[in-house]
Amino acid sequence: MISQLTIQNFGLIDRLTVNFCENLNIFTGETGAGKSILIDALRYALGERLNTAQVRDPGKPCTVEIVIDLSDEFLKESSILEEYICDDDPVLIISRTCLGDKRAKNRINGFNVTVSQLKEIGDRLVDFHGPHDHQMLLSEDSHIGILDRLSGPDELKNEYTQKYDTCKQLQKKLNDLHSLSENRERELDMLGHQIKELEQVPLEEDAYEKLSRDLGRVNNAEKLHE
Repeated sequence: MISQLTIQNFGLIDRLTVNFCENLNIFTGETGAGKSILIDALRYALGERLNTAQVRDPGKPCTVEIVIDLSDEFLKESSILEEYICDDDPVLIISRTCLGDKRAKNRINGFNVTVSQLKEIGDRLVDFHGPHDHQMLLSEDSHIGILDRLSGPDELKNEYTQKYDTCKQLQKKLNDLHSLSENRERELDMLGHQIKELEQVPLEEDAYEKLSRDLGRVNNAEKLHE
């Protein structure tokens, strides 16, 4: 869950830090109160494009930082997050800064990342629901993960994964053996063909001497031609 959101020089906000509780958090207010600015800032931090009109003061850096608690085992085990977190401190700090000259800094727990990496991780962490928003429920890539979270088959899933990996390794070894066998058959066939050719060549001493003389004449002729 998002535990903290810090916004600087974004929209109408000069600087603001919002701390969230572990349960339901609700923002209320009249139209124009600024609720959408928080959502837009969150979108920007998670990889969405920044509109220059959203920068309060173009001469100053525009920064949005979010702190995310990854206590959820499903998120901690996600392959796209493993290089950024450790078991002792399952916290993800995402920071995105526009420096005013169209340069940007995107960091996850201090590591520089690209916008595409940021968006991929953002799609996994936060789901925005609205009339025209992308929703994780409509993404086929997330369906298996959602099903796993609801059914909770961790032990069975781990056992299956281990057996599946073992099966893939054995299948690879079997394919390698088949390949070696095919190569051996081709090599034996080629050697057999060469043996037959050699068997058709007369090996008598007189024939050998004749071939040697013929070869000598050919070589001499080539030298005279040069």
